[in-house]
Amino acid sequence: MKILDRYIGAAVALAFLSGVTMFMVLLCAMNLLKDLIKLITQDGFPTGTALLVSAYRIPGLLLYAFPMAVLLGILLTFGRMSGESEMVAIRAAGVSFFRIMVPAMIIALLVTGLTFYISNSFGPYASKRSSAIAQAEYVKLQAKHSLPSLPLIKVRGKDSKLKYSIAAETIDVRGTSGTMKEVNIIYYQNDIPARFIYAPTAIWDPNAGTWRCTGQWFINTLGPDTLKSLVMFPSNNAATFYVSTKDLQVAKSPEDLFNPKRNPDDMTSAELRKQLEKSQREDARPDEVRHNVGRWATRLAQRYATPFTCLVFALIGAPLGLRHHRTSSAVGLGVSLLIIFIYYFISVYLSTFGDSGTISPLIAAWSPLVLGGTLGIILTARANQ
Repeated sequence: MKILDRYIGAAVALAFLSGVTMFMVLLCAMNLLKDLIKLITQDGFPTGTALLVSAYRIPGLLLYAFPMAVLLGILLTFGRMSGESEMVAIRAAGVSFFRIMVPAMIIALLVTGLTFYISNSFGPYASKRSSAIAQAEYVKLQAKHSLPSLPLIKVRGKDSKLKYSIAAETIDVRGTSGTMKEVNIIYYQNDIPARFIYAPTAIWDPNAGTWRCTGQWFINTLGPDTLKSLVMFPSNNAATFYVSTKDLQVAKSPEDLFNPKRNPDDMTSAELRKQLEKSQREDARPDEVRHNVGRWATRLAQRYATPFTCLVFALIGAPLGLRHHRTSSAVGLGVSLLIIFIYYFISVYLSTFGDSGTISPLIAAWSPLVLGGTLGIILTARANQ
């Protein structure tokens, strides 16, 4: 049996590596090539920097290439063995189909572990590095001309009424620090402007979680139609805008202001969990809270569910690879592409409902695996008869 295990294992591993190469070429061509050309031609990135940004995005594509390669590798290996009557000879020797699948399932399990590591550790690190390099290059290019402005951002409470709006002439984000120039903030009471604050400079203090404003700044207390009072502070004084005070409540970091739609691919499972907790505490309209919580909860659940796609595809691919006549390998490729399309269509469809909060994030993330695994078990049981 050891000889048989090595034979099947080596064949599946070789076909798997070939599948990874093929699918990575396709995925890179579809996902990275267009962005690479855009970075160089439209955004003005140096070629080396653009290539580095794209290279750090490759690990994220492995999360899709690995399961697809497992499916294709097992389909092709078992299909070839069946077409050349090797399966018939092995079964005639009294070896069950369950036993024949063992080396293929071991390889699928190893790939699952590697996929889990990439999904939860290396992938987010690489994606974050790609975003950081791109952002640093954007800042460098913009510094030659002018820094980007902060467009008007409106923040609402859970009662859907305006809490405040903030805008700035420029915003300079560098890692966890940031500086805004010509900052304008308006606070509202019952959707009516109540207080206007202007500051020439606001610097983010990541340790305190506050914006510290320097220079000569002032507060206008506003009525519905008239200016009621004006308070001026000397330019040599520094004032601190505390998040918890009534004067200014801007609990948004430079990263949140500069890039309010954070990319889940840049975040580890622990960071996703923190983001989920933050979304649950946010003051926002109920529908926004439900959408944000659903989005982050679904992404967190998918981090743990996605790697097991390799095992599900292995369960489906092994029995589907059995055939009793010679056919070309194109049949195996066509079958694998059909299964991949159906599986990811269901996954994306359910993910949409999970994001909106219509269904549980756990159901959205794990249902494709349960359906695929059930189908694989049924097919495998029939193949063993």
